[in-house]
Amino acid sequence: MMLNEIPSKEIEFHPLSFADGNGRVFWWKGELYRGIGPERQDLYKKLLEPGIVQNLITKGLLVKTEVSPFSTNGYPLVLKHQVVPFVSYVHEWPSLMLKDAALALMDIEIELAREGFTLQDAHPWNMLFDGSKPIFVDFGSIIPVRPNTQWPAANEFYRFFVYPLRLMRDGHSRVARLLVQDYEQGVSQFECDALAHNSFRRLAKEVVRECVPAGIRPGLKSLLKSVGYLRSSSPSQGSGTRDQYLKKIRRDVENINIDFQKSNWSHYYEEGSFPSFSPSSEWTAKHQTVYNILSTIRPNSVLDIGSNRGWYSRLAASLGMNVVACDTDETAINRLYCDVRSENAPILPLLMDIREPSPANQIATSAVDRLQCDLVLALALLHHLVFKHFLRFDKIVAKLASFTKRTLVLEFIPKEDQFVSKWWSPKYDWYTLENLMTELRQYFRNVSVYPSDPKPRIVLVCEK
Repeated sequence: MMLNEIPSKEIEFHPLSFADGNGRVFWWKGELYRGIGPERQDLYKKLLEPGIVQNLITKGLLVKTEVSPFSTNGYPLVLKHQVVPFVSYVHEWPSLMLKDAALALMDIEIELAREGFTLQDAHPWNMLFDGSKPIFVDFGSIIPVRPNTQWPAANEFYRFFVYPLRLMRDGHSRVARLLVQDYEQGVSQFECDALAHNSFRRLAKEVVRECVPAGIRPGLKSLLKSVGYLRSSSPSQGSGTRDQYLKKIRRDVENINIDFQKSNWSHYYEEGSFPSFSPSSEWTAKHQTVYNILSTIRPNSVLDIGSNRGWYSRLAASLGMNVVACDTDETAINRLYCDVRSENAPILPLLMDIREPSPANQIATSAVDRLQCDLVLALALLHHLVFKHFLRFDKIVAKLASFTKRTLVLEFIPKEDQFVSKWWSPKYDWYTLENLMTELRQYFRNVSVYPSDPKPRIVLVCEK
């Protein structure tokens, strides 16, 4: 064995890296590497010289990658990749994150094409978010442009980015998320059009064709498309130069305007109602308790379940922690994403229901495996799971414990609370602090009680 050869027995291949015959991603000694086969080793060595790829890395569009001094069995070239803190998938992103991921991917493709390269596929699973920053991670997808082609992955891009975004814009987010999980098909143009207000769009086309002078039809059609009344399919492969063709696709994404939809919880925090993230007189006992817990324990990672607009997520981020903030309300998560994007905060906002987190499949690992954190925040959540979703303590605690590496911070709201008292009935006699403690001790060795707000709410700190 050569001095710099990684022993095969020490390699742990990434479970989802199997489709590319020219390379495999693997873990070794806690670091992430990509083995490159002999057919592409010269290409990728050249790509990593100063030039286009380094420019994409500097712009934060492409995962940080460097040539390592190692090789391993069957892979004469080994690249070392930056490790993104958390892996998330397209069906977990709010609509604004999906749009930003689409724009980032198009920026990469446009820059690559100018230098004679292209992305051989346009899967959203090749994009990750480092906090609020979309990053392309499939270095092995970069190949030379084939002669007389535009972008063979364009149709795939429309099925997994453009058509889902159009459905989300039109209020069909739930359907879009279900369809986009079909990693072979995505959303077809037919499915997209079938869910659209096609009768109005057909009428608009008829009016333009029959009633508008020919000289101004193109301008009017462009205006109608920009506001969403006329749709455009993926451009044909022969339309214009490659640069024009790709820029046309990017404009199709830019023209999808995502508005904040009213929702059950979008009003929970009004604009400007957030207290400061530094201790102040406007803080409640709950704010102070959570701040003290985070400051004392100093976890590296925090999962805020039921985050809404994310005040506690942003508090944890202000203390230097990597944060995943999840909620079922897309408007709240979209607003949080806008906040963290403008601040470049280390927060990953996701749509996730703790009752049914994303399971594993052929190309995805489960949310439990991907999003486990040192500390889990579950504030103002328990009583909703009980009284609105009819879960019992054993199911709730087991699910929360599965995401918790060390510490669970759980708020308990007793039946004397003004809101819980409205939902109370004798069938919930089991809803007591004593019964909750019994379930918590199945997973946690120590449970401490701290004040919350308003009284008689409390915060439980549970240590494994």
